[in-house]
Amino acid sequence: MRELLKKEIKQVFFSTLNLVLLFVFLVIYFSLFYVNVISTNILDLGYLFSSLATLVVVLTPFFCFRLLAWENANKTLVTLMLSPQRKINFVLAKYLSVGVLFLVLNVFIMLPFFFVNVIRPIYFPLVLLGLLKINLLFFFILAVASFLSIWTSSPFLNSLITLFSCFFFYFLNQSDFLLQRYPFLAELLAQINPFFHLETFNQGIFSSADVIYFLLAIFYLLLSAGILLEKKQLRQ
Repeated sequence: MRELLKKEIKQVFFSTLNLVLLFVFLVIYFSLFYVNVISTNILDLGYLFSSLATLVVVLTPFFCFRLLAWENANKTLVTLMLSPQRKINFVLAKYLSVGVLFLVLNVFIMLPFFFVNVIRPIYFPLVLLGLLKINLLFFFILAVASFLSIWTSSPFLNSLITLFSCFFFYFLNQSDFLLQRYPFLAELLAQINPFFHLETFNQGIFSSADVIYFLLAIFYLLLSAGILLEKKQLRQ
């Protein structure tokens, strides 16, 4: 598992697409920070991290190009199937390699907060809460993409389906149509909607229940991906 993870991390960090995405992410983020914090000398963490969350939703699916859909597209999945490694290890290695990339990105996200006078120590718990919010969102979307990659043979298609799924749940969370017509169904869907579970973070409140929701959802999606990959091997 360790050697597999090292190999995947190396491929992710030297991917041209990922480097371009990192550059785009940082340019947009630093522009947002300058326009909304430095130029106005006013700290609006709610708006800043909401904008950052939108950026994460849009770009995360395209950080997921090197998941199992990539192996499908390059006809190397059969080779992986013949490996003595447990199939869940392949899912985890690809998931964690992209996760490490985002953890490095966290350092750059935090950097501006240490160099502007408007940031006072009292604000740092809110900054960390905002950072937790976008990390939970990123790792959840990455888990969704990992699960979907078992079924798709094109990395681009996998990214588009993941992006569509994110926007579907986002607009579902914003719409009152179901709530007015079918309140029970709306409440049921809200409980599985990741954006509903981000609402407490948007209000500047830490919720352990919502953190547990994301951790369990990520665990379930990755475990399901591993089991499906095992079954796929048995059918071949």
